[in-house]
Amino acid sequence: MSRQMQKKKSGKPSGGNYTLLPILFVMCIVPLIMRLYIYDSGLEQYPWFPDRSEEIDIFLYYKGVALVAAALVMAAVLCYTLYKNSRKTAELERLKQAKWLIPLAVFAFLTLLSTLFSKYRSYGFSGIYEQFESVWVVLAYCIVAVYTYYFVKTKEDVDILQKGLFAVLAILGIIGITQLLGHDIWESAFGKSLYVPSKYAALKEQLSFNFSGSGNHQVYLTFYNPNYVGVFAALILPVSIMLCVGNRKWQKKLAWGIISIVVFLCALGSGSKAFLLSLIATALLGIIIYGRKMIKYVPIILMYGLTILYVGSVYMNYVNVDVVQYVKNALTPTENVYAVEDFTVESDYVTLKYNGTGISMLCEPGSDGAPYFKAWDEAGTELAFTMDENNIVHFTDERFSAITVTIYGGYGNYPYIAEISAAGHRYGFAKGSNGYSYMNFAYKADDMIKADAAVFTDSDGLFTGRGYIWSRTIPLLKDSFLLGTGADSFALVFPQNDYVARINAGYQDQIMTKPHSMYLQMAVQYGVVAALCFLALAVMYVLQTIKLCWKSNFKDKYSCLALGILMGITGYGILGISNDSCVALAPLAWVILGLGFAVNQLVKKDLEERED
Repeated sequence: MSRQMQKKKSGKPSGGNYTLLPILFVMCIVPLIMRLYIYDSGLEQYPWFPDRSEEIDIFLYYKGVALVAAALVMAAVLCYTLYKNSRKTAELERLKQAKWLIPLAVFAFLTLLSTLFSKYRSYGFSGIYEQFESVWVVLAYCIVAVYTYYFVKTKEDVDILQKGLFAVLAILGIIGITQLLGHDIWESAFGKSLYVPSKYAALKEQLSFNFSGSGNHQVYLTFYNPNYVGVFAALILPVSIMLCVGNRKWQKKLAWGIISIVVFLCALGSGSKAFLLSLIATALLGIIIYGRKMIKYVPIILMYGLTILYVGSVYMNYVNVDVVQYVKNALTPTENVYAVEDFTVESDYVTLKYNGTGISMLCEPGSDGAPYFKAWDEAGTELAFTMDENNIVHFTDERFSAITVTIYGGYGNYPYIAEISAAGHRYGFAKGSNGYSYMNFAYKADDMIKADAAVFTDSDGLFTGRGYIWSRTIPLLKDSFLLGTGADSFALVFPQNDYVARINAGYQDQIMTKPHSMYLQMAVQYGVVAALCFLALAVMYVLQTIKLCWKSNFKDKYSCLALGILMGITGYGILGISNDSCVALAPLAWVILGLGFAVNQLVKKDLEERED
């Protein structure tokens, strides 16, 4: 039967399945969108946020806008199609078989409900600084998964999406190569012309990216942060490898093989340690399932894998990184040992607990208007010091010789601001009309607290500093069981004023906008129950796919693709432990999830026909 006759038999127009266009848009266009967006964060009202009237975004906002627009089209097409096909038994049966829609629907409902009842709902509906993952974006994820599952019904549909995936990976690969070679396209005049509107042309010379040319963290593609490149590779690399294995034509094998190597190199260039761990886990999963049926191909797969590892080792040697030590440093829990143990603010003075000894200080205008500084130890003994021409205080006592205090002219109610430098960190204080206050990195007065901590209380540095963030996030779950704090609210509920512990952990001047864990992010913002629903959805997919792949003989690319998506979703889930969901990448992940369920239907049908 010809391809054209097959399409007519399936009820599709000979010109193609136009319902795939929104999927192709989300999969191929949304990940590439970059556009300069200047906005007011609305966070200046909080003492832990700088007084800035404008913020700049390039990677997130317009991706979210495009995704939500596509989801609205998807929802309209889906509703119309379901209404039109409401009497068709086959269509209804397809939905009835999708039991995973139940936890997905509960997840979406609780996310919406959490945002509606949130005290921070305005941010939940509009998106927040450095995130822009509003409730509309999260609901769009769900719509994308359902739409992809429902409208990808034939192998021809899968082939079309496969071509689209190849195209976007090729483009991202080219971008990644420029960043690997230290010639980041987004730093070039041509690159800036693509994402900077003409009305902001004057800003082009001022724009630069922190990760560009940063050595082993220099690949960020269009994903805002190198960490997301690791997540992207964990999701996509298994898919591209299995498409290489499953395609029969050598030209396609070669093309997907090259794409796989480029994706792998981009992941190494991102410096993602978690990617390397997930790669090992997903590779073992693939070998167990695929190897038992295709023993004769195992040597070829191993050869291919060794080639990738060799290319990767050459690159890591080039950037002078020991991979084993690199990963070991991130995973080895080390007990917190900090020189600065505490910093307290009283009405008349401040006290720094340094190496087990307290040193108290005051700094205020003297009778002549010049700064008057005084310091004493725990015994009340006044400490001698010198002050140089730059108003920097140096202590002569050996116990505190490593501490300096710089006195600046203040503003408003604070005539002077004193900044203590100890153990590589800064602690500011100033006296105003109501006594002394702590002055944070934004030079705003704020109350200091000691935030509740749990689980990782003595391992701040675990997983590259995530131990601290997780230990302060877990206590928030007690108030987010059924309903969370609302979409994009993490920055508003995290104890940003846990200054001493936060500074010791290395977050002196950073705003905590995310928990660096997709599961904690969901549990806090959408509720623990919603997070469990998401986990149930993922587990249902994994179990369903393992069952099908266990029976498959992998004689065609669709069963290979099913295994590739299984490995990719598993890798994405593993990386979700140490990386949050982000609109820069998540839309692609939800397309892949929906495609995975759809491909499973095709593989299941083939297995049933083979058994008959």
